[in-house]
Amino acid sequence: MSVIAAMTRASFSRHLAQVLRAMMKRMRKYKLYPTDPVELQQIRSGFMGIAGIPNVLGAIDCTHIMFTPRSEEESSFRNRKHFHSMNVQVVCYAHLWILNVVAKYPGSCHDAYILAHSSMGTNFPEGKYGEGWLLGDGGYGCKPWLLTPLQSPCTVAEKRYNEAHGSTRNVIERTFGVLKGRL
Repeated sequence: MSVIAAMTRASFSRHLAQVLRAMMKRMRKYKLYPTDPVELQQIRSGFMGIAGIPNVLGAIDCTHIMFTPRSEEESSFRNRKHFHSMNVQVVCYAHLWILNVVAKYPGSCHDAYILAHSSMGTNFPEGKYGEGWLLGDGGYGCKPWLLTPLQSPCTVAEKRYNEAHGSTRNVIERTFGVLKGRL
C-alpha cells in the first residue's frame, strides 16, 4: 500500500492512526447508514438484482490494513497471518458504496468480536437500520439478522443458496479491492 502512495512503510505506519482518527471524526458529521424507507428499498433492490436474495441491507466483512505499530503494541496488532495490522470492519451495499466503517481494532481481533462491539452488532438486531439481513462469511456465526453460507450444503436448494450468497456477498470483496487499489 505505501508503495502506491509513494511513501515508505514506516511513514505510512506513523500516520495511519492519525488519518483514521481524522476520518472517523469527520464521518460523525455524515449519516452513512440510511434509515429512509425509500433508500432502504433501493438497497434491497440492488442486492436482489445480483442473485435474487431478498431483504439484504448490506454485506459485511473485515480487512487487514498492514502497518508497523509502536513496539509496546506489537503483540496486539499481530494478526493470524503473523503480520501487524488493523482489522477494519466495513459494511457496503450492492453498488460498492460504504455504509459503515469500524477502524479501531488491532489485527489480533476476530471479525465476530468487532461486529459484536460495533453499532451494527448492537443496532442491526434491534431493527434500527430497517428490516432485513446483513450478508457475512462463515466466520461470523449464526444470527437471526446475519445470513452466512451453509457449512455443508447437501440439497440442490442449499447449494443454490450458497452460490447466491457468495455472488451477492462478493460486493464487499470488490469494495475492498477498490479501496486497497486507491491506497
